[in-house]
Amino acid sequence: MMPAANSAFVGVSVIVAAITAGPLLLLTWSALYASSCVVLLIPMFIAAVLTLATREQLRQRRRCVADCYFVSGSLLHRLVSSTKLVTLLSLLVSAGLTTVLLASVPGWGLPVLGLLALDAVLIALLYFGLLRAASAGLRVRGAFRALFARRWAVMVNLPLVLLALLWLQLQQPPPVWLDGALNLEATLRAASDSVGSQCLLIDKVVRLNMEKEAFSWWLTLKGSGLIDDSRLRWVAWLLFLLSGTLALWAYSRLCVYLISSAHQRALPHDHE
Repeated sequence: MMPAANSAFVGVSVIVAAITAGPLLLLTWSALYASSCVVLLIPMFIAAVLTLATREQLRQRRRCVADCYFVSGSLLHRLVSSTKLVTLLSLLVSAGLTTVLLASVPGWGLPVLGLLALDAVLIALLYFGLLRAASAGLRVRGAFRALFARRWAVMVNLPLVLLALLWLQLQQPPPVWLDGALNLEATLRAASDSVGSQCLLIDKVVRLNMEKEAFSWWLTLKGSGLIDDSRLRWVAWLLFLLSGTLALWAYSRLCVYLISSAHQRALPHDHE
């Protein structure tokens, strides 16, 4: 009994560690991105995880697309089903998602990071709930259950976390770098100066993202001095959330893949 109990304890511990891994990566990046290029190890790790997640999804999808639409052995069939093409697309997608996600973190602040830490728990609950539903009521094939649960956990979580972020951001005042006279050049300069890194690559990416956010604010509030007007704040935060949707999607995919991988490795008997 003891070995089984110890094995279950280790398995649960691994899953808990996977749930906390996503928020810890963002918190570590937020604290260290300004230091040196050594912290590029974090985006490299995240990109690797997202590449694996995207590659697995594309591999399953390409079989359906290739076999359903094209004659076996044809040029398009070979192209769509090519593992090299899938790997290349996965690398490109993961690189883009990683860049968008980590470029957004410096502008989020601790309240948003705290919300995303809670969201990791929600993602885990959604994943395990959908995994159980896939094997019980929905009767999804065993080889596709984890993929099904990951995909729909992200789809359900994304609008929920967007709404939560909207509520949280509406409680906050406008950014300190927003120029009171709505001067675009001053706003962009102040937003760019609010972030920075000793690593040239990171510095350019985070500054460019902050300038993008600043332009969204300026575009929303241009022509009105009513910066504190609640309706204008709704529009501004809505634009902010729309621009951050891709980053939140990347975060959801990162978290759910870490949780799924930990579950499959720690408690493999659950999938028999």
